Amino acid sequence: VRAAQHEPPPLADGFLRHPLCGVLLKMRRDVRLQRLIPLLQELVDARGDELLSTTGYGRFSSRLFLIQDGALDIVQEHLDASGLLHDIGDEQQLSSVMAAVMQGMLLAYASTAVPDEFFMLHGLTSAYCVHVLLPRLPSFEARREAVRVYCRDVLCVYVLRNLPELVPWRVQDIDGGLPSWDEIKRHTVPEQEEHLVKVVFTCLRLEEEFGAELMGAEVYRAVAACKSHLRKWPR
Repeated sequence: VRAAQHEPPPLADGFLRHPLCGVLLKMRRDVRLQRLIPLLQELVDARGDELLSTTGYGRFSSRLFLIQDGALDIVQEHLDASGLLHDIGDEQQLSSVMAAVMQGMLLAYASTAVPDEFFMLHGLTSAYCVHVLLPRLPSFEARREAVRVYCRDVLCVYVLRNLPELVPWRVQDIDGGLPSWDEIKRHTVPEQEEHLVKVVFTCLRLEEEFGAELMGAEVYRAVAACKSHLRKWPR
């Protein structure tokens, strides 16, 4: 019994060991990126009207056009050091990496200190979108490049969101236990808020593809229950 009490909590332990989440944690501690964030904001403030008129995008999207000013190389350095994208030599390895990326984005979205961070949410749903679209690309090389570019760009978005704090949590800390998928779906289907539907759909599909447990816990259903407000995020 004593040994069981000291076992690491499933999500927290899984988060810390996941390669993509490890990249995010190291990026958050990177002094170079911490110093770069206010400079990026100053550039956007100084060139705001020009960027808005030439790109046609809003202020966040405009910051993406400035990410190459120092941050892109740092992000790529962290991604390379993780080894996540190393040795992708065939379709099976590519599928395994894409699965890890989707699961990593789920854990990252679930763990932002301020729950339900809007752009991390899109990191999760866009990862599943890449997964669905990959088979439609014309070659293995194109699919491998799509995964590489996606990983780099979603990490850049994390920088542009000011490196939000990530706080791993335990599924068993959710008050009231987990609702069933049937209950989650009944609650979600009538909703008009598209982001709720997308997150619940993505979590359900990931569980169907990879099994109910992630890192030893039913994380997919837990995230769907919290996003749908059937349970509170355990912070």
